[in-house]
Amino acid sequence: MVSITDLRKAHYISAKLVEKFGPDYLIFFERVDKELIEAEKKQDLMKVALEIANHPNN
Repeated sequence: MVSITDLRKAHYISAKLVEKFGPDYLIFFERVDKELIEAEKKQDLMKVALEIANHPNN
């Protein structure tokens, strides 16, 4: 599994590719963007699940 930090770096690099080489490189940006969004969503859900697990009477 790729870390969120690595995905953020790839997100930036892929955006720079689009800036430098144009729309033909959007496919790379799109893929990394989707992966980053999904990883952040999972991270957020994990935080919620652990918070609930540690406070069962709420």
